[in-house]
Amino acid sequence: MTDRPADHAPFPYPYPVAAMLHHLDGATDPIARFIQVGNLFEVTLRYLAALTLGWYVQLPRSGAAEIHPRVLAGLARPSPGHWCQVVHALPPRLAKAGPAPIPELLTLDRAEERGAGWNAAYRSIQDFLGRENEGLPRRLSVGGLFDLHVAFRNKTKAHGAIQHELARRLTPALETSLRESLEAIPLLRRYGLGMVPAGSGGSPMAFDFSHPPADPVGALWVLGPDGHPLLPLHPAMTWTDGEPWFLNGWTSPSQVEFLSYLTGRIRTAPCPDIVHLLPDSAPAGRASWLQGIRWAVTTRDPWDVPADAAIMAQDRHRVFGPVREVAGEPPADGAIGQALAAVSGGQPDARAGEVLVSRRPWCAARFLLEAVVYDLDRQAILDEDALAIALPEALRQAGDLGAETIALGPLGTEYGVIAPDRFATLLVTALEQAHPRLPTLDRLIVATREPALAAHLRKALTHALGLPVTADD
Repeated sequence: MTDRPADHAPFPYPYPVAAMLHHLDGATDPIARFIQVGNLFEVTLRYLAALTLGWYVQLPRSGAAEIHPRVLAGLARPSPGHWCQVVHALPPRLAKAGPAPIPELLTLDRAEERGAGWNAAYRSIQDFLGRENEGLPRRLSVGGLFDLHVAFRNKTKAHGAIQHELARRLTPALETSLRESLEAIPLLRRYGLGMVPAGSGGSPMAFDFSHPPADPVGALWVLGPDGHPLLPLHPAMTWTDGEPWFLNGWTSPSQVEFLSYLTGRIRTAPCPDIVHLLPDSAPAGRASWLQGIRWAVTTRDPWDVPADAAIMAQDRHRVFGPVREVAGEPPADGAIGQALAAVSGGQPDARAGEVLVSRRPWCAARFLLEAVVYDLDRQAILDEDALAIALPEALRQAGDLGAETIALGPLGTEYGVIAPDRFATLLVTALEQAHPRLPTLDRLIVATREPALAAHLRKALTHALGLPVTADD
């Protein structure tokens, strides 16, 4: 996998990105190309995140005081959605501490008019995600497209092995959007990659795709247009055994995990420098992490709460919503599902435990996440196994979307199937499972229209958390 033909023309991009392009160009099987497109996306995203973290590392600690500690704490087990959050959230905050060493990092979220190829690719991904009703934005940002790729990746990962037909149909759109994204990120061509030898007085050694160093001779740095060291990449990115490795998480400075996209290998090694990426007040376990969240209960539906993400319970026929509501007790004969399917807008049935992500004009939140936990065709209408899967997964996906505020319906309590105390316990467990992917979560609002249920939920959450839960009416 690490072949580097001597006659291969160098790509005008940093080595890790160029290497992924080389592998993509050499892949002919549709599934192989699909996988290489995914690798190209992740490497580009992680490289941009490494530049951003290099900017953070070189600042005085006081200069980075406005960085939310959860953004850095999430690096302990980062997801692609978290790397997107690093690229979105850190540059504008770091810029407040002084001039940006790479000003182009501040432009990744700048929306601009794009070409026909980019727009067609964006539309294809939207359609696959079930967002065909959202329309195509007139102006698109690189960061926005990356967010869409994260949502696509999450959905395909959830569906298991990639099918040949899916790869054949969608790979061209994904590849087009990524290649045009690379062209739209001039910093990838303007700033080189090099090594600075250990010790003082050494001159940086630049290298490209055709001539990578075989052995580590120093620390990886981004080089300015004049060839001088500009930003350190270590420990977010290192060079070992003749290939680049990306930070993939840690449990302690002696147990830091790195991933190679060239070979797919994962290695664990001591890395004392990881302390440079630790927040000044890293969460020290469940209690302190939950204490950092502002909790509230409101007597509104989750989709009526202005939030970054609204999570609601859904039936497999997708009949719930602000217009399609179920009144009264569920019938014992299990016939309501088919009857209500007629008013569900012709949407395809969903699977138990699935989480559907979309944007809806009637939803006050930026994203609507429908957790499929009910089946109104069954006498036991709540699938508790599906609830145990869908609740943490919905929280993870909200985190991948960069949610700071989440409005959460009390899944499973809507028909009194489970008690508020049981829901509170399930929610705390789900947050423990999902918290590495919730680096920016600041506020969680449990939302139900029923005043009596809201009062019970507030009491149950206060008891389960040992924290104050406010009424947000």
